[in-house]
Amino acid sequence: MKAVVRNDWDRERVSEVICTYLDRHDAVTVEIKKWVPPRSLKQNRKVHAMFDDLADFTGDKNIKAWIKTLAFWPEVYVEHAGQGQMVPKSEADLSRDEETEVIQHLYLIGAELPGFEWSRE
Repeated sequence: MKAVVRNDWDRERVSEVICTYLDRHDAVTVEIKKWVPPRSLKQNRKVHAMFDDLADFTGDKNIKAWIKTLAFWPEVYVEHAGQGQMVPKSEADLSRDEETEVIQHLYLIGAELPGFEWSRE
């Protein structure tokens, strides 16, 4: 369960859910972190349309993988078998601000391609 707690009513509701869950199970893990607004659906559609435009122009149908290796793409720390490393953040996990920054950089990439034009869709 994920819950955003903004007021006392939300806090009480989440507390009740945790107590109910504990009645049926031995333990529960609760993670508390600052809420960050998720990317918007409009941003999501725009980024994917931009990937498609760039892929169509360059002929690289896997351009998203290349773009995710560039310095502007947000990274996240992960551990595999005790080895930690920074990896490109999943596009689905980008915040609204991160998605805005990615869009700005995609415009810059497009501006560097002679003859490239964004679709009007």
